[in-house]
Amino acid sequence: MKRLFIISSLAFLTMWAFGQTNHSGIIDTETWFEAGNPHIIDGDITIAMDSTLTIEAGCIIKFNSGRKMIVSGVIVANGTSADSITFTSNTATPAAGDWRLIKFKAGQSGSILNYCKIEYGGGDFAAIEIMDLSDNPTISHCYINESNSDGIDIGKSGESDQLAYISDCKITNCAGYPIYTESPEACLYITGTMNFSGNGYDAIYMGGGRIAESGTWHNTGVPYVVGGIVQVNNSYTITIEAGTEFRFDTINNNLIRMDVFGSIVAEGTASEHIVFTSIDATPAKGDWGCLFLQEVDPGSKLVYCDVLYAGARPPALTYPGALILYNDASNVSLSNVTVKHSDTAGLYIHNESFPKMTNCILTDNKIGLLLSRNGVPEFGSSQLEWNDIYNNDGINVYLDNNWIPGPPQTDVDAKYVYWGTTDCEEIGNSIFDAADGNTTAYAYYSPWLDASHNVVLTTSDTWTGATDSDWGTGSNWNGGSVPCYMFDVEIPGSITNYPNITGSDSCRNLTMKPGAEISIESTAELNVFGNLVMQSNSSNNIPSIVNYGSFTVRSSSEIQDYITAGRWHYLSSPLSNDTAGVFMDMYLYSFDESIYDTNAIGEVTGWINIIDDATSLIPGAGYKVWSFSLNPGSKIVNFTEGSPNDGQIYLPVSAT
Repeated sequence: MKRLFIISSLAFLTMWAFGQTNHSGIIDTETWFEAGNPHIIDGDITIAMDSTLTIEAGCIIKFNSGRKMIVSGVIVANGTSADSITFTSNTATPAAGDWRLIKFKAGQSGSILNYCKIEYGGGDFAAIEIMDLSDNPTISHCYINESNSDGIDIGKSGESDQLAYISDCKITNCAGYPIYTESPEACLYITGTMNFSGNGYDAIYMGGGRIAESGTWHNTGVPYVVGGIVQVNNSYTITIEAGTEFRFDTINNNLIRMDVFGSIVAEGTASEHIVFTSIDATPAKGDWGCLFLQEVDPGSKLVYCDVLYAGARPPALTYPGALILYNDASNVSLSNVTVKHSDTAGLYIHNESFPKMTNCILTDNKIGLLLSRNGVPEFGSSQLEWNDIYNNDGINVYLDNNWIPGPPQTDVDAKYVYWGTTDCEEIGNSIFDAADGNTTAYAYYSPWLDASHNVVLTTSDTWTGATDSDWGTGSNWNGGSVPCYMFDVEIPGSITNYPNITGSDSCRNLTMKPGAEISIESTAELNVFGNLVMQSNSSNNIPSIVNYGSFTVRSSSEIQDYITAGRWHYLSSPLSNDTAGVFMDMYLYSFDESIYDTNAIGEVTGWINIIDDATSLIPGAGYKVWSFSLNPGSKIVNFTEGSPNDGQIYLPVSAT
């Protein structure tokens, strides 16, 4: 080695008179000075292991055609803003690719390219290549121009993942990407402000791969292009700065996505959204796969994030959506998130996931919100915590219980949402739930908002019967239109026309005042999705429902009746599992149909006196009570519906 050093020194002395210094072969520890300009690379250069090449600010290094520099040791090329170091072509008319590259290969720590100008290289992969266990060189404030390939290449073509500390670089007119890496982890070490222009694609290319460390993807002023499946492993946190943009490749679009199994903190601002979108100049629905969050760690959040043109139709046994919260992804909160132009669902929440969701917009997707296997978002608690779900190919919300087997879907309280309309029936038509037969669960959307998010719309109405007895006539209602299943409905007593049901009608909570009546024709149905209250008074004006068709109450029912003194009262069966003690100080009889008969004087036998207050009241049995000791006006209240499986109305009775 010492002999080569002497030759190099002699060459320097010999060529000094001609104003240049020639270099080739293996370089030991040495320094190149500005006084030796230009430094001509007339043969491939290798900086040996355990050696350091120091290049003084102001040096000009010119490469002959096809030549390269390999860094196995350390290079310190530390220019300044006023006196940079130039690596360029040694031709009279330089062109991209005249020389090959600076290649960091199995190097040592401490290499620096600072305020360096690298131009007309890239004859072999890139102008600068970091690979083969190189020890994280620092490349800062560099100007890379006219590469015949990429500007900087980090761990290309499936080789060992490499890192480089890259910051504040200007990269122009390269045939490929300014920065290209197959390692998503490498992008955590790109900082500062990048200036890209005139390149094949002005972005940082990020190939697919796993991230097994916590770190930040920085907003460097240029987008990232995602070219594969990027996965954040369990227990690691990826943070994304406000204003960062990710553009997903459209080749094998359903395999281009971002999976998070650890934690994600993507916190944009009102003026600097974080954007996940398509790479195409003219994007279309389904250009790329999805942002997939599964069993994410606590603290995960998406704030002011836009997910656009995703939702590529997945292969078999995977799940459709642009933004997917999967398998207990309850640790993520969604605030001011916009999901648009998905070819499947905009937001898909699956399998015991209960995320908080406020000020989000789901629009122009195949389905706005898809829920299955007990995936239920927590909607806002006031109109300030609104959500917009509208204009989603006819389906704003789809509750599924059959498509993917698993835990049954539960009801959804989708309140404080603007649905693109203020018409209750139109809103209901855009929601697919138990009313449409595809699940046992319902989406309740009362109260809802108008487009301004300031007005909570009226969600109750009173029957007037002003026109006739047809429930389906709008002029018979105080609000002027027929209520939908999100409306609370009241039917008063003592009116001329009581409602008659001839079609399929519904409401949320139904209150019938004393003396009120409803008739249901043989081919009609009335569905009460909330509670039924049938009120009575001291005059024993009991409401009535004459049902020849179908009448269902989904939640609870309260039927009031007054017990007057001095006569028997027959109680409708089945009763609840209560005891005879609820009828203290009264004669109580149960009926045994097996011994039913009529005696010689016309009395009905089969009634058995109940003496023990602890006697259970059996559902399905018949009872009568003698109210000789009750004060006039005492009443029996609180009929409640049993489980939806049996559809029975039980009667826990209490004398008051």
